[in-house]
Amino acid sequence: MVVQDVGQIGKEVDDVGVWARAPHAVRVLACSRSASSSAGKATDNGAGLTPLPFKQRQFPTTRRPPSPLSRREFDVLRFKADGEFTKEKVSVEDLLKVSGIYARDLLLLDTSHGNPHSVILPRGDSLLVNFFVKAIVYRDRAIIFDANKSTIVAFANSFKTYLTSASDKRLAFELRAVEGILSLGCERHYRRLSLYGPVIQALLNQLTDQLEGEAILRRLLAVKNSLSSFEVDSQEYKTTMTDLLNNDEDMANMNLTLRSQLAPGETVDRSEHQDVELMIESYLRQMTEMYQHAYYLRKSIESAQEILNINLSSHRNRMIKMDLQMAMGSVSLAASAVIASTFGMNLPSGFEASPTAFWAMATSIIVIAPIIYAACHRYAEGSPRSSQYVMEVKSIDSLLANISEVEQVLVNHACDDVGIDREQFRALLQLETGRAVRAEEAQMLFDVFDVPQDEKITFQKYLNSLNRRGIRENGFLQT
Repeated sequence: MVVQDVGQIGKEVDDVGVWARAPHAVRVLACSRSASSSAGKATDNGAGLTPLPFKQRQFPTTRRPPSPLSRREFDVLRFKADGEFTKEKVSVEDLLKVSGIYARDLLLLDTSHGNPHSVILPRGDSLLVNFFVKAIVYRDRAIIFDANKSTIVAFANSFKTYLTSASDKRLAFELRAVEGILSLGCERHYRRLSLYGPVIQALLNQLTDQLEGEAILRRLLAVKNSLSSFEVDSQEYKTTMTDLLNNDEDMANMNLTLRSQLAPGETVDRSEHQDVELMIESYLRQMTEMYQHAYYLRKSIESAQEILNINLSSHRNRMIKMDLQMAMGSVSLAASAVIASTFGMNLPSGFEASPTAFWAMATSIIVIAPIIYAACHRYAEGSPRSSQYVMEVKSIDSLLANISEVEQVLVNHACDDVGIDREQFRALLQLETGRAVRAEEAQMLFDVFDVPQDEKITFQKYLNSLNRRGIRENGFLQT
């Protein structure tokens, strides 16, 4: 009974929507019932049983919704060849279809995921430009992105003026458009750089007041960070233009008008990029000058910071030294107070009736306190051995600064049969260097080459010393 009811349902349910909404178990049983009925009604055409054809059921199909990226629209300014522009919305699908750019190039036009790096690339029948502004340039029009930004609106007005008043009309539109973007971008970059100079100079002039040094240091740090960001941007623009100059094929393909005049299958000669090369080199030179000027400003800030740190360190050292002096004075007075406190106890010592005990103790206190202070001061200033270490370091620095003169003395005057002693070596060093050579300097260097130590340096000893250090084998000295 249940099967018959299900079969009846299968016969009556012809509407696709009703069939689709039927329970799953009912649809399975109905299909089984219909298949059994069709098999029972099969006809014999002489070649065997042939099943009756099933009725094709058309199920409704739903179109897959477009992805969020394909629905994305950009607010752009569309420029014509005469400089007139209109604000429009353009979809991603239209961009990919008309401009010939790749899907990955959309990341260079989208600022929602950070600031993309700058590029100037030929793409099909267009040029992809991300250089101060984001644009797609064709041979007869241009599209500027981020139309809602105030900076882009100001740029658009200047760009329109540049296109209408371009001095070199022989250039194709795409090259004039790229040159306009580079020119206006470099001009804006230079205005940004020109703001740093007065600010930095004003802060440096305030460094004379040490009481406000720390506050000025914080301000200089903020300016330095901003200037470092400017250097990073300038370096990126330089790298973009340098990479383009090193790619002859990309520079040749930037001539969109010339490419449109070629027959199918022909390509632009890689040498046809003189105009592009001269244009890029000109703006690369400007960007390099701005980068160098920014580097100079940053170095001036670092120098000022170092001077300020030295002043602050000197001030701290004076305070530490004063604190040390007071501590040493306190120690010396405390040592003297021990004597006074010892004899100030109410205990019999045998000196109570002595007429000279008081003056003896007072004199000892007066003498002991300066002695203790002098000993502490000498220890704080450093021992003579420390001074000797400092002199040795200075001697080594002086020798390394005049190492070529030392070599001339040994090569020209250290004869194999006679040699030179310590005093002669020092005199020859003074003659070659033109300055007074301390005995410590001459002695230290003399001991280096006097092996074995017989108080004589010969040219052979000099060569043996170099040979021991692996210099001759490495080819630094040929004999």
